[in-house]
Amino acid sequence: MPAAAAGGVKALKRQRRFGIPALALAGWVGACGGQAGQEFATSSDVIAACAGTAHTSCSISDSCQGGWATLTYGSLEACDERGAEACEKRAASAGKGYGVREIKTCEANQLAQTCEEWVGTLTPGCGFVGLRGNGAPCLYGSQCASGFCDEYRYYTTRNVCGVCATPPPEGGACNSSCGGDGMVSCVHDDGAATGHCVRLGARDDACDKTAPCGTGLGCAIPSGETSGRCLPTMGDVGDACDDQVGPFCDYRRRIYCNHSTSTCTAAQNAALGQPCGTLASGEIAQCVESACHAEQAEAVAGTCIAYLPDGAACTFGPGTIRQCAPPALCASGVCRIVGGELCD
Repeated sequence: MPAAAAGGVKALKRQRRFGIPALALAGWVGACGGQAGQEFATSSDVIAACAGTAHTSCSISDSCQGGWATLTYGSLEACDERGAEACEKRAASAGKGYGVREIKTCEANQLAQTCEEWVGTLTPGCGFVGLRGNGAPCLYGSQCASGFCDEYRYYTTRNVCGVCATPPPEGGACNSSCGGDGMVSCVHDDGAATGHCVRLGARDDACDKTAPCGTGLGCAIPSGETSGRCLPTMGDVGDACDDQVGPFCDYRRRIYCNHSTSTCTAAQNAALGQPCGTLASGEIAQCVESACHAEQAEAVAGTCIAYLPDGAACTFGPGTIRQCAPPALCASGVCRIVGGELCD
């Protein structure tokens, strides 16, 4: 299902540097749920439901996001397989509060959505709660009675696990996210470990680096200014564009502004060892089943390097060069697809 909404200055800068869409499939698969206390029928039912919702998420991602699932996983079949495994692991997490019926309802709701509805916000019926009270360990919000897992340790000890907590209110302090449907985001000032919850801007709202725009919008900032307004990212291939002042290209469909020609161009697919990011031609190249790595932090281009396979030794946290193959995490120094047991 859709990840949290993204946009604004920081998101556009990330896309400009490496051509990485703000939406990632790894967080969606298997993320469908319902009411606390609902138990699964049988393991075979869980497997079937997870296979269905994974295939739906992968297929919608490819059709709505310019082949994003295939880009990330190498093939739709690989996305289906790894997504289903992640769903099964999540569904087995202690404290989960949803069942097969809720997974299927969420999947049906996704199928009923348009791409505009699907990308960037939580699908209705796909937000879920668990059984654990505030302060209990968690990996997913679906383990928590509040529906919110605060991954506060990510910014302090580089630990992916969090604790169940009450979602922070709009304007309140936050650590990892603000919960909800993705329309309120946890914004961190440069170098700050604690952020604050900001409602993402709608079309024509004011924006800057601390007030980002919602999904499908970019922050158009006139030259010499520090703030601007939210404008749609609707540009199709061949349309005129300018990533600073607009008009913007539809990054949700892997369409980016070629700065050499000032026209919207579809991203290229780059294989292992090939250049990625912003190429000398001004085009964007994105890595197939691999990650774009640059030697210098501010570089706009890099080289596609292989993901670490399941079972490989790894390190976790910001700045990590070799990433685990999605949706695996670096758990206790080893890449693997995990459920909530990681944090128990």
